[in-house]
Amino acid sequence: IRGPNYSGHAGVVSVLKNNELVTRLHAEKRKYDIGMQFMTEAAIDAGFKRDLYLALGEQLSGDGWSLRIYHKPF
Repeated sequence: IRGPNYSGHAGVVSVLKNNELVTRLHAEKRKYDIGMQFMTEAAIDAGFKRDLYLALGEQLSGDGWSLRIYHKPF
């Protein structure tokens, strides 16, 4: 992806329950042009009974990425 002052990678994860879509989480890993700093833009889906949190980790060999996924009930 390319933004006004950064470049990076975006990931989209579909969350299913009983084969039905619950939500789509969009997370990004950005490298800002000035300072060459890396930042993680986490995806959060907050709900009354649970919160879902997704963050892109490090790029692995090939096209793979590590993910951090948290499910916080209640």
